[in-house]
Order: sequence, then C-alpha cells, then structure tokens
Amino acid sequence: MAQLFTSDGESLDFSQLPGTHSVFGSSGAEVITASTSAEVTLDANVDKVVFPESLSNYLFQVIGTSIEIRTLEGQLLVDYLGLNNAVTLEFADQTLALNLTGLNQASLGTFTLATDTPTAVTEESPDTTAPTITSNQSFSLEEGNADETTDILGTVSASDDTAVTAFSIASGNDDGYFAIDNSGNITLTSAGLAGASNDFETTPNSFQLGIIASDAAGNDSSETAISITITDNTGDNGGSNLLTQAQAKSNIEATTGATPTSGQTNFVALENDSDSYWQTSQLTYSFNNTAPAEYDAEDKVGFIPFPDAAKDPARDIFTALESFTSLNFTEVSSNGDIRFNAIDMSGGVDGFAYFPSNTAIGGDIFLNNEYTTTADYTAGTSSYTTAVHEIGHALGLDHSFEGNVLTTSLDSLTYTVMSYTESRTLELVFTVNGNSISRSTNIDASPDTFMFLDIGALQAIYGANLNYNTGNDTYSLQFSDRKYLSIWDAGGTDTIDVSNTTGPSTIDLRSGQHSSVDTRTAAEQAAATIAEVGSQFSDFVNSQYAQFDVDTGDFGGIYTGENNLSIAQGAWIENVSTGSGDDTIQDNAVDNVISTGAGNDTIHLTEGGFDTVDGGAGTDTVIFDSASTTVATELQNDGSYVVVGADFGVQLTGVETLQFTDTSMSIA
Repeated sequence: MAQLFTSDGESLDFSQLPGTHSVFGSSGAEVITASTSAEVTLDANVDKVVFPESLSNYLFQVIGTSIEIRTLEGQLLVDYLGLNNAVTLEFADQTLALNLTGLNQASLGTFTLATDTPTAVTEESPDTTAPTITSNQSFSLEEGNADETTDILGTVSASDDTAVTAFSIASGNDDGYFAIDNSGNITLTSAGLAGASNDFETTPNSFQLGIIASDAAGNDSSETAISITITDNTGDNGGSNLLTQAQAKSNIEATTGATPTSGQTNFVALENDSDSYWQTSQLTYSFNNTAPAEYDAEDKVGFIPFPDAAKDPARDIFTALESFTSLNFTEVSSNGDIRFNAIDMSGGVDGFAYFPSNTAIGGDIFLNNEYTTTADYTAGTSSYTTAVHEIGHALGLDHSFEGNVLTTSLDSLTYTVMSYTESRTLELVFTVNGNSISRSTNIDASPDTFMFLDIGALQAIYGANLNYNTGNDTYSLQFSDRKYLSIWDAGGTDTIDVSNTTGPSTIDLRSGQHSSVDTRTAAEQAAATIAEVGSQFSDFVNSQYAQFDVDTGDFGGIYTGENNLSIAQGAWIENVSTGSGDDTIQDNAVDNVISTGAGNDTIHLTEGGFDTVDGGAGTDTVIFDSASTTVATELQNDGSYVVVGADFGVQLTGVETLQFTDTSMSIA
C-alpha cells in the first residue's frame, strides 16, 4: 500500500494512480478524484472527493467511525477513517456534505447512511407537494391574559413532505388584531391587545382566521379556517392540565437494564475460544517472592520478588473488578489462584499471563522486572495498563485481535484494554532552550481500569454486581483529568456532573454509548502551547500536534477527550449537568434532569419518559423525533414550556427553539 502525503490545495486523480493507497491530507484544501482503478484510504484532512458518476451509482456504509464508498458491484473506492468536520463529495449530478455524526452514524446531505450493509442513496424528487394544515384547530384566550405582542395564543399545526417554512393570515383579520410568524405562532398585535380580541365584554367574542402554510419549494396549502374564542376572566388556568399529562409519561428504573450475555456481539470478541474461565466467584491472589518450583525455566528468567510499587495497583484493579462483576478477590500470602511474578522480558513485551486452568500456573501473571517504582505504576502509564491487561487474561479475556476478532473500529484502548492498538493517550511536552525547542511524548492517559467492552465481556462471563452504587451517585470528568471513565451503576438516581468544564461536551445518557467530555482539539492544544512557548515556535508546535492528531496507531495520538466516557450496558444514568461549552445531550428512556449551563447547546429528546430541561444561558435548541402535529405545547405561568408527545413529556426552561421533524418553533 502506497502512502501519499498531500500539500495545501493539492489534487490527486487516481485514474492516473492505480493501486491501493493511503492519503494523508494537510490543513489546506485537498481534492482527490476517485477511480475504479484505485482503492484509497483517506484521513479526516482530505476535504473533497470527486466521483465521475451520479450519486445513484455508488453504495455507502458506516462501520464504527469508518465510511466506505463502493461501486454498485461492491468494489471499494474510498474509505474515510473518521471525520472531524464535514467534507464534500462531488458527484456528476450533485454535490453533498458528508458528516460523521457518531459511532456507526453518518449523513450525506439529508440522507442517513446505512450501518448494516452497503446501501445506495438516490436523489430526491423535486418537492411539488403543498403543506397541509390540520383541520378544525381552535384556540382560546382568557380576556386580559395577553399582555404583550409576544404572548402566544396558540400554534397552528401543519405538515409537509419537507418542512413548513412560513404561515400567513389570508382572511378574517380585517381589524389587524392578529399576527402569525413562520412557526405558526399566533399573537395579538398592538391593536389586538386593546381591542375586542382581548376583552370578553366587547363583541365579537370569536374570530375565524383563514391560514395558509408554505414550504421552501414555494408550495402553498389551501386556506384553512382556525377559530379563536375569547373567554370571560374566571381565574388563573395555569396550564396545569398539560403539565400533569407530561408528568404522566414518567418512567423510573430503580435498578438496571439488560446486562451483557455470553456470545453477544462485540463482547464475544474478548471471550477466549477454549472457554477457559474460573468456575468459582471466590478467588485468591498472591505476590511471589520466590519462583515456584513448578515453573518452566523461561518463566523464571531474571526473577525478582514482586515489586511493592506494583502491589497497590493490582489491589486497586481487583477492587474495580469487584465493583462491576460478581467476583470476589482475597489477598493471601502465597499460592493464590492468581500469582504475580516479575521476570526479564524481551522483544518489546512488558507482560504475559495464563488463562484460568486446572494446572498450578493457570491464571498466573508475569510483569517486566524493569518496572519497580511507584512512578512506573502511576495510573495512566503504559505499565499500569499492562497490569490491567494481564489481569484480564488471568480471568479469561482474549486479545481483541485473536479468535473472534473485534471489529476494527472498536479495536483500540479506548474500548478495551485487551487491544494492542494505542488510542489517544499521549501528552506532548515542549522544552524551550534559548532559540530552540524540542518535543517529547508522555503516555499519561492510558486506561487504568477495564474499559466498556471489557466490562461487558467480564459481566457476560461472571455476572454483574447488582449491588454496586445503588444510591444517588455523581460522576465527574474534565479534560485535565486525562483519563477514560467507564461507568457501571446498579441503581439510584445518578448524575453526570461536568458543570465545571469549559470545553464542548457531547454526552449520550443511553447505556452502551460513548461520550466526549470537555474536549480540546489538537488545534486548540497547539494554540495554548504557542501562547506558553512563544509564537516564534508556532510552525514547529502546529506540525507536532498535527502529526499526533490520530485516533489510533502504533504510538497513539494526543489525548483530546474524545470518547473518554462510556456508560456500561444495563446502567441507567438519569441526570446530566454540563458547563460553559457548546454541548450536545442525548436523553435516555427514563426521566432525565438535563442542565446545560452556558453555551449554545443542543438537547436531543427521543427516548421517552418525563424530562426536565434547563438550557441556561446561550441559545439552546431541543430536538424531537416527532412532528409538530403530533405533540401538544403550552406556556406555563412560571415561564416554563411544556411539550407532550405520544410517549414523552418535557418541561423546558431557558430553551429558545423547539425543532420537530417537520418544522421549528421559537419559544424565546
């Protein structure tokens, strides 16, 4: 495979470059032209790909963070290995933006790409369908309750194949009492505030308006009558009825959801083929001071008493294992089920272990005798991660790349400590000496416990601890922690509290999902370093951060906070509080309390239950997977806004926009 490194603005035509290639872009605008004579792997810095044929002549598939583009015959043309921002795909008939929106999630223009099989995408037909306004809509206003021209009397519901973009009043408004905005919100004008439309004692008490809805293609609905009735002032109605309906959608889970089972997709990749596991949940461990006589000679080379500095890390790892599995570990002075040893290692190996077995050496662990200090075994270092990895083997976990091989997109330390593929674990350290500068790397974010897939595999083998953290627990993480956190929680009302963060966070409350907390891009870290060392070194600093801005690889990449938080399968986390960045939140199926602090935040409410959302400062948007015609909305006396759908209810504060599948609605 040829490796090609492009420069700013360079174009490559692969009809002239047959074969298999890897292309690495720069920070500029690179363009490549795809061809059936070449198979090309691209990094996220390649900004544009030109295809010679129409969109309908290609197949698309998302696998993890990889996006594959093939011919209709199945020939692989282009494989994008992850995207940080949108890139451009130019076809013979149209040009579309390609976005990676999450793990196994991507979009091409308005299309959602398939994950299960390569699938064709076809151009949509021109929109010739006019919107339809829901018939027999009526609204009422208690006299005097409208104080300003921004007070909403009601929202006209309409549907369209694409989206309704505008409303207008065609008839029934001769006195100019009413106005309607592009979201269908009806309000009183200044004349209406002072006229019969706000006074029951002044006739008429009812009005019929002819409304027309329009879409972006210029299609207009037929004029549809809606009625507005002015009622006598009989006291405060408060909107309490709709709030009660919203609260009735409540869904509270006191324990856990479905925990992993043996053979389950992805988790099975870490289960060894020979089913070599411990047959008891009560295990002992010990630290060898002398080499057992039954060891072969190669297992005794350079033997030293097991270092004291490595003992506490081992104990901590066993404590972590007890928190999410049904296993219990007891330290004994000698002859434990699992025995730790320190010997000479060669060939770049830092440790090995034996699967559980009926032999004496089954489950025994061997670590590199070069590592003997507390600094060597600090959490986040590679030797600490090696200890976690080898304990995984001692419990029966296999390598991610052996036996039932794990899918490539998940085969890294971000998802499992049983991988050999480094992830974003590095810190770049710059040293200035007069007019020169040098760079070194420091591994400080390597996993110090078992990751998401490890937890699932071990629970599938040994069962989950259903008594761990059953109270109301709080979990925190920020960029400066430089770690990867996997949450197992067996009950209670729990909170992810990252309210002290300043970087953007994308948090998915659904179990089995990954999130990115308080992220810092390579460019942002480079800028901070330049501010510290001086602008005269900017070219060198930027080049170093660009070099190590990779998700996986032989040496890994810089820690950015991407995918640094996961919620184990079966765990329910109810609440989240974020900081001042521009954050994105996804709810789950139970009742959630979501507070997004400052920043322009986006909250996706698609899973049900009764949620409470406080958008805080900034311009915030709540996105629903329902049409506006299928929900009820109501402003409450306390200034909050209630939305109720078929399987969800939500009370909103500090939110400016509601986005439905058919239209958006301003509630600021």
